[in-house]
Amino acid sequence: GLTTESGGLTPTIGYLVAFVVAATLCGRLAQRQWERTRTGAFLLMLLGSVVIYLIGVPVLAVVTGMAFSEAIYWGALVFIPWDLAKVVVATLAFPFAWRVAGDRTGE
Repeated sequence: GLTTESGGLTPTIGYLVAFVVAATLCGRLAQRQWERTRTGAFLLMLLGSVVIYLIGVPVLAVVTGMAFSEAIYWGALVFIPWDLAKVVVATLAFPFAWRVAGDRTGE
């Protein structure tokens, strides 16, 4: 659930809210065809990740009571290399996905 057994919010609540915000923002930008180039797709996915961190990390600090610097480390820095790798792989896969979907407007 979204709360702990003691009734407090879970440390992941900020990230769960952030996923919705990031998906909404990125979806709207994709409707405006931001993802139609590799560069655009990369920047759009990077933006989504940044939004998740910008919301998730401060909420993590507040909910857990950890110092903000500690929340930055445990809530973002340890995940950034993996998130960047996922963004790069997804960016490289976009042209293939467009071909499979029959959309040839991408790179």
